[in-house]
Amino acid sequence: YGAQFSGCGVYANSETASELFDKGEEGMVFIVTANGRAGQDGKQRLTLAYCTYDTSTQTMGQIQKYDDVLLDYSTDDIIPTADGAFRDPKVFRFDGKWFLIVAGGPVRFYSSTDLVNWKGESYLTEPGTTDLVNTECPDLYPVQADDGAVKWILSRGGTYYKVGQFKKVGTTNVEGGEYAFVQEEGTPDYTMNFGRDAYAAMTYFNQGTDYGTSGKVNCPELVAMNWMNTWDYNKLVQSTGNYTFNGTYNLPVELGLTKASDGTYRLTQDPADNLDSLRDTANAVTVSDLKLGQDDAATSIDFNGTSYEIEATFM
Repeated sequence: YGAQFSGCGVYANSETASELFDKGEEGMVFIVTANGRAGQDGKQRLTLAYCTYDTSTQTMGQIQKYDDVLLDYSTDDIIPTADGAFRDPKVFRFDGKWFLIVAGGPVRFYSSTDLVNWKGESYLTEPGTTDLVNTECPDLYPVQADDGAVKWILSRGGTYYKVGQFKKVGTTNVEGGEYAFVQEEGTPDYTMNFGRDAYAAMTYFNQGTDYGTSGKVNCPELVAMNWMNTWDYNKLVQSTGNYTFNGTYNLPVELGLTKASDGTYRLTQDPADNLDSLRDTANAVTVSDLKLGQDDAATSIDFNGTSYEIEATFM
């Protein structure tokens, strides 16, 4: 169906993915973007592959490709996608069913009971308007704040984010839809990453964990990773003759939520604790009493290496 673009993977079993696994089976399911039918039409569709997992031997079986297209831009039952932008699916489990958020163009939500048959739930507009929200690499997840409140974060490619609730609202802007993302009243889109080299963020959490139910939302420990590049200049890599490298990943960060002084909630990101084990503390270089902006700002530091961590305290 075309070149494979971004997607996601989830862990399922015969009860949550009955179209894929026989009774008692479980394994990984991957839903990805297919960019163009055999690369010819440039339009995008969502396809699926899966494999079983043998818990007794702790081994994965052979990956199998699901024969049919899951969702096609041309038969999207939510809104027209004339340009064929229909990519970057992210799947999660909530309220006893699967949900899929997809964009590339407008943000749309679907639901399924088996990961194969999907129903349109809603599409996202800016609060109080009919303006469609467009992005790439969307993500949606609940986070518990430091005061105990639970909010849902809608990530717009890891660059900006919205704070709100994903919930059953009864009726939506899609016929037959029930679930929608509702942005916190009066809140803007916040900046997720201020650095230019941070894009296409994706979250991960332990297999077997879902987001609970509307009555009791489960907030797993979420880790996010970004592509260390940006559309502003990533294509320049090829123009300089480097066809084999087009960026890497930023450090994995653990996500949290804090209540600001104005009563709004803001996302926090901290390097994953496991990174501490990489520190070569025996060869740490310590420099004290630097006066930045003075002559000391040019102080030579005795260090030679290809990677390092700077831990600084400003007084």
